[in-house]
Amino acid sequence: MQYAEINASHETLARKWTDLKRQFA
Repeated sequence: MQYAEINASHETLARKWTDLKRQFA
């Protein structure tokens, strides 16, 4: 796995978490 792929998937995860926190805030 390349660094760019890991970085992209991590960004997607962070975005999902932010959306979840916004929903349950």
